[in-house]
Amino acid sequence: MKTFFLTLLSTCLLVCPSCSTNDGIPVLSPASFAQALEADSAAVVLDVRTPEEYAEGHVHGAINLDWRNSAAFDKGVEQLDKRPTYYLYCRSGRRSHEAATHLRKQGFQVVDLKGGFMQWTADSFPVVR
Repeated sequence: MKTFFLTLLSTCLLVCPSCSTNDGIPVLSPASFAQALEADSAAVVLDVRTPEEYAEGHVHGAINLDWRNSAAFDKGVEQLDKRPTYYLYCRSGRRSHEAATHLRKQGFQVVDLKGGFMQWTADSFPVVR
């Protein structure tokens, strides 16, 4: 019986379209991310890629705060309201998760896009160019 429940739990975790990391930051698939944005009228999307990457294409309404430019990132964060939930993405997911961790420590509510902009575009979600 114990083996059955462990197998069931493992299967659920593998096929789950969205999950949360050990640090408690929700990481959503592109489909779940898009649904969450649609459902949350106060949502703010943060693109933490470089300005050059942002200019090549981004999620509609995204604000560009370059995680690699820490001074500019921190200056941009100072202007943010802590009330809404911030939906972050980067190219593949690494930078956005680092930025999400940083923001969460400052009291922001954050959600991260699993697979980043590459997965967003691979799954054919709309892009502003």
